[in-house]
Amino acid sequence: MTDLRKEFQNHRFFQDIISTNQDSLSVIDREYRFVLVNDVYLKLYNMKREDIIGRRVDELFDADIFETSIKKHLNDCLQGNTISHTTWFDLAEMGRRCMHITYSPYRDEQGDIIGAVASGRDCTELTLALEEKKRTEGRLEMMARAGNIGLWDWDLESNEMYFSPEWKSQLGYANHEIGNEYLEWEKRLHPEDRAEAVGKVQKYIKKPWADYSNEFRMLHKDGSYRWIMATASLLFDDDQKRPGRMMGAHIDVTERKEREEALKKTEEISRIAQRAGKIGYWWYDPVTRYREWTEEILTRGNIFTSRLVIPVAE
Repeated sequence: MTDLRKEFQNHRFFQDIISTNQDSLSVIDREYRFVLVNDVYLKLYNMKREDIIGRRVDELFDADIFETSIKKHLNDCLQGNTISHTTWFDLAEMGRRCMHITYSPYRDEQGDIIGAVASGRDCTELTLALEEKKRTEGRLEMMARAGNIGLWDWDLESNEMYFSPEWKSQLGYANHEIGNEYLEWEKRLHPEDRAEAVGKVQKYIKKPWADYSNEFRMLHKDGSYRWIMATASLLFDDDQKRPGRMMGAHIDVTERKEREEALKKTEEISRIAQRAGKIGYWWYDPVTRYREWTEEILTRGNIFTSRLVIPVAE
């Protein structure tokens, strides 16, 4: 019987503590033999206490796992270090589970390390959730890059903001050239748009509505202004009484705005030319039976709209 086993047999209170702990606990001596295990440990591996106590770790676990992972951590622990790591195990009772293991040195009254205490906690759900979160964030980042969508996240308490690399590149900046403050957005707004854009944000925070959107011009690094369409939503604190964060996206709609402006100019030129040439025209939608005509039609025909009838073939 090792000195470590004798010591624990003489300290009944320690055995009581280890048996009631919610984590799986085991005590291992310097020869890698199990000295104590609690009920949680037995349940995880679907074993009896008499089948574990006194046996070496490499007799219960796969030899490769012991040599490549467990032995190294135990040796580091027996040198006086507290070691933590996360790994996957195939457990008899629960199947494949991710366990967070911590190895702590156990010292005798003289301060000599005579063994290791290993505590394990099942973190499978958390690990899977974090992995899914990373996958989701990765997909969002890929879509954002592909669509040139700039993402932002505003902490309303600290006033700090996160601007994605795409957000910054829309304005011609590298990732390190723009800080993480609210004013990085506000100070780049076009002077003619600033009051309305900022006011709309404040109104939304005070009294949110569905489908928030905000269009404004922002100063590009090259001195030009880009039209931006912003969409956003609020995340509330646990009490659901006040928003804690505002998150959204920026989409560069400059080309759309330029096309709309060009179309307006073309339509205006067309109207001026029609008036100058006294050219009238009309159109009719046979589906909706909507009809419309220009003033020139009425003027040249000297008729009133109430008397203008467009024949419809039945």
